[in-house]
Amino acid sequence: VQNAGFQIQDFAVQVQGGTSAVTAFAQQAPQFLSNFGAIGVAAGAAIAVVVPLGAALLGLGKASEDAAEAQKK
Repeated sequence: VQNAGFQIQDFAVQVQGGTSAVTAFAQQAPQFLSNFGAIGVAAGAAIAVVVPLGAALLGLGKASEDAAEAQKK
């Protein structure tokens, strides 16, 4: 329980310090979930990979849209 509390506090401090909530979640959630045994560790590993990958793909989509708009102009 203490470790879970630390992870929640770390998340809040990161977001208050200006870190993206998505980035803070991707960093803290795996550590938080490790409190729930092997299944939590597996879920945390998936989050650690999927969330940043999804954010990167969304960023590529936005960059592609911006480039297409610039090309039209």
